[in-house]
Amino acid sequence: WDWNIATGAVYRSAWWHGMLGYPNEETECDVQTWEQLLHPDDHARTRECMDNHLAGRTTRYMAEYRLKAKSGKWMWIHDVGRVVQRDEEGRPLRMTGLQRDMTVQKEAALALVAAKEKAEAATGAKARFLATMSHEIRTPLNGVLGMAGLLSDTPLDSEQLDYVDTILGSGESLLTIVNDVLDFSKTEANQLTIEPHPFDLGVAVEEVADLLAVRAQEKGLELVVRRELDSPILVVGDAGRVRQILLNLVSNAIKFTASGEVVIDIRCQESGERDAQFQLSVRDTGMGIPAERIPHMFDEFTQADETTTRRFGGTGLGLAISKRLVELMGGTIEVESVVNEGTTFRVNLRLELDRRPKQKPLASASLDGVRVLVVDDNETNQKVLREQLTVWGIRCSTCRGGQEAMQQLLQASDSDDGYRLVIIDNCMPGMSGEELGVTVRRTASLRDIPLVLMTSTAARGDAARLEAIGFAGYLPKPARRDRLQAVLETVLGSQTEGIDSGLVTQHTIAERPREKPTRPGVKRRVLLAEDNIVNQKVAVRMLERLGCRVDVAANGREAVTMARALPYDIIFMDCRMPDMDGLEATAALRMSEGTESRTPIVALTANAMEEDRSRCIGAGMDDFLAKPVQQEAIGEVLDRLLDTAEVHA
Repeated sequence: WDWNIATGAVYRSAWWHGMLGYPNEETECDVQTWEQLLHPDDHARTRECMDNHLAGRTTRYMAEYRLKAKSGKWMWIHDVGRVVQRDEEGRPLRMTGLQRDMTVQKEAALALVAAKEKAEAATGAKARFLATMSHEIRTPLNGVLGMAGLLSDTPLDSEQLDYVDTILGSGESLLTIVNDVLDFSKTEANQLTIEPHPFDLGVAVEEVADLLAVRAQEKGLELVVRRELDSPILVVGDAGRVRQILLNLVSNAIKFTASGEVVIDIRCQESGERDAQFQLSVRDTGMGIPAERIPHMFDEFTQADETTTRRFGGTGLGLAISKRLVELMGGTIEVESVVNEGTTFRVNLRLELDRRPKQKPLASASLDGVRVLVVDDNETNQKVLREQLTVWGIRCSTCRGGQEAMQQLLQASDSDDGYRLVIIDNCMPGMSGEELGVTVRRTASLRDIPLVLMTSTAARGDAARLEAIGFAGYLPKPARRDRLQAVLETVLGSQTEGIDSGLVTQHTIAERPREKPTRPGVKRRVLLAEDNIVNQKVAVRMLERLGCRVDVAANGREAVTMARALPYDIIFMDCRMPDMDGLEATAALRMSEGTESRTPIVALTANAMEEDRSRCIGAGMDDFLAKPVQQEAIGEVLDRLLDTAEVHA
């Protein structure tokens, strides 16, 4: 095309007329007539591209838009051109260009986008369906396993005990299937995550062997763990996922082996300064896998024995999930087998080596009588911290900023009653908490005082930076009282005993918990919010056996009323209840609580997806237990969240 900008006349070639199907006489037109062929939705965008070029803001004009063909069909056009003549003042006089029919390509691209959106919607619907079904299955399963577990602790004759054991075994098998389906749905939606932490690979393998030892003994199998004693074993990786992979492989080996042995072998094939190549193999003397089935062993819903008369149960998802997890960690998994001789699965993983010195148990020191300085520019924060610390017997002083803190620290350092610890807010005007930390560490008379930073703007990377500065502890705001107390006790204990515990955080405390036995003669007062009658009975019995006095609320609204009327030590809250659900009830309780008292709330839910956990914590809950709930898990939560000195008599 050729546009005489001065007259407005546009010439279009015969090729253009043929492309859109217009006779020549119908398209010898000006720009205004041509614009009538443009799709209304494309006018503004196309005009902007043209104006930018005519004004000299772009070196060429380029646009994609729709033109109406003679047949009435909208055709996608790729249009490119440039000004070829300007007057002495730079005003454009003539412009030429080229148009190309992009209809086929554009429609294909739009169809691809539509197909992608449709597939994503289908995946989302499947994930929601699986999450709902998980909840509906776990809720009655919680009653089955819970009541069977309680029944097994009562006096039973041998026949009755056999019945209960059968119920428990069947229920646990069903729970395994539910968990496999959930994990598989996460692999399909690319929601499986890897969380690396330092761990002992040998201990992880031995834990798997301990879990499955009874099952192996029942079948008369030898379960053997072999590892090279001189190979590196302290690594950084996702211990939970490694255990999950091995549990799948060893469970399969035991299931398909009638006699002989199952051997778990850990080998370090190559070790460098930073990482090492490990091979974890699981070998059995079982039935073996036919050669034609080996290429399909990691396919979903595949079993080594797929006949209608097969003797072994299972979903056929364990190996598929294991393969996805291994690949997610950058490794490989392979299998070799001989029918009637046995099978060997090999997992090859490259793991970072944990070069830190072997950690000792967390130190702990009494806070009674310890002199502590709190540095925070917010008066409310000062008041809350002062009251909390005073309860623990701490002698607390406060100041509003870095300069004032340095003056108080230096004055106290000249006396026989110096500060033993400093708690610093990070976000302060003038001198931030980190800057104050640097200043303290550079002052010879103060460099040995432990520093604990508290911040409302926690982010990834903070811990490494703060440890490099010299901070001993780190907590995000608002800090739970039990975690704050544990961090302070550990920081002081480490200094007293000369132990390097690194930067003590809430994760340090959670990963290495300290036991807090219940005071003799005192029962914890617990509120249970649960609408399902069977689940009520199960949870009440478990809590009573753990030394608790239990009140029951049938829905969230009742729970809120009862919690406001009585001082409960802890609340176990079902998430799905009529009238008011657990999340709404938690939000209502948190709104009515002051800054000085916060009752721990634990979610009890049959929704076991990661987003469910995040939703519960975001609503103000302190912990999360997925149904079916085990008594041991409840006991661990009670010990972790309750300060036994504050149990209501």
